[in-house]
Amino acid sequence: MCIRDRCKPEPAAGRRQASKGESGKGTVSRRDRRRTGRLLQGAMGEGGDGSAAMLETHVWHAKRGHMSTLWGHRLCVRPCDHGDGFLFKSLAEHCTLTDASYMKPIQLRGTTDRLLELLQSVLPPKRSMSARVIDGELQYNAVLHAHSQWPHHAIGPVSIVWRAPSQPHHPRELWVWVHPLMLEEAEVALGGHEDVELSSPSLVRFELVGQAADTVARAVFHPEQGVLPAAKAVGPGLVICFEAPDPRQPHDHPACTTELQPGSEEMRRGRVECRLWDARSRREAKEKFPSQQEINNGRRHAVRFKPNEEDQAPAVVPVMLIARGGPKELNGWDVVIPAGFGMAVWLPLISVSYTHLRAHETPEHLVCRLLLEKKNNAKQTSE
Repeated sequence: MCIRDRCKPEPAAGRRQASKGESGKGTVSRRDRRRTGRLLQGAMGEGGDGSAAMLETHVWHAKRGHMSTLWGHRLCVRPCDHGDGFLFKSLAEHCTLTDASYMKPIQLRGTTDRLLELLQSVLPPKRSMSARVIDGELQYNAVLHAHSQWPHHAIGPVSIVWRAPSQPHHPRELWVWVHPLMLEEAEVALGGHEDVELSSPSLVRFELVGQAADTVARAVFHPEQGVLPAAKAVGPGLVICFEAPDPRQPHDHPACTTELQPGSEEMRRGRVECRLWDARSRREAKEKFPSQQEINNGRRHAVRFKPNEEDQAPAVVPVMLIARGGPKELNGWDVVIPAGFGMAVWLPLISVSYTHLRAHETPEHLVCRLLLEKKNNAKQTSE
């Protein structure tokens, strides 16, 4: 035995037994803890060892940015290769994509009168909800207060989206999006009504903001109803619901050139038939959706993924787009999809954004990029 091995301390009894397999339980090695599958078990707070919850895009962000624990989640605070100037330039000239899935939705279910009575007790009375908001056409932003405590005991800002009514005199549903820091107080304020059911749906929310947000959204999402309108033209808060084909694969169907119009029957039908509101529908859509491994196997063999014989319906993603904008906010879209579709939508949005920057660069930018590439090639040749 060499001197180096003699100087090593002997492992503890528990660790020695776990390494030899004599005990069924033992400490998991760092290598096993950092495997992708084990890391994704803690996505959206489901599973894990009780530590900070990770978003579905955690692995992608961890390879490209500095991660920190904020509001009970592991979030990317800044990129590794760019500074604040690059972010401001992207917002002004192109677009940015942010994973805002740390925002928590609270789903309320009850009759229209009971829901309005509950909201009136926790929201400022000066701002009443319009008929378009109650019909699910617009998102409503307000400041949440403790139950019957307005104007005191403000909890924080919230965003409310109603589900479009399918039939009259049926129970209604709505989402209240809150910050994770105010989640407990919001649940206490909203959960005091006996005739209103409260639940927490599993959803993913992205923020696509910038001048090129409309172009990127149109390149990734292809609804059957028509072409997506511009966020600036429809106004802030407009809700659009549809089912988009799998954005990871090319599509054979012809593109519809008709642009969706606010208040049209196609938009209303999409909000009524939206499958994001039902947990069973979200689960069924996830089960029919092909995994990334199946997509990669098809690309390796130059074969497009096809659904099973038992289920010939193509894979689709239930999507809800909420227009952003206003006097103090940049134009763009909030993308809401079910949990489990995060990376399937995130990667196409990222790749399309990069392609859009190259395809729509100005002549001045094109000349500068070509000169820089020529200079770099000359350096490499001389070396």
